[in-house]
Amino acid sequence: MKIELSKKALVFRDDARKLIKLLKKNLKKSKIIYLDLSKVEFLSRSFIDELLNFLTKEKKVKVIIRNTSVRRFFNKVKEEKTNIKY
Repeated sequence: MKIELSKKALVFRDDARKLIKLLKKNLKKSKIIYLDLSKVEFLSRSFIDELLNFLTKEKKVKVIIRNTSVRRFFNKVKEEKTNIKY
């Protein structure tokens, strides 16, 4: 299954929570979900952080990002999040 977001910008943690709710609902019906963020031109750090909280636990969701700068920023936040020592 593929879920494609058409918003140009995803900014708020609440947006990520709504997306996570949609992903959880669809995971009951699909073995794998491709989350297509190719049309997104901007992701905020807080949106990415909230989404990653879910994605690190849920391996059946694959993210597609074609915009190079958005993908680079997504990966940077992901890397920083995994390097945090508590």
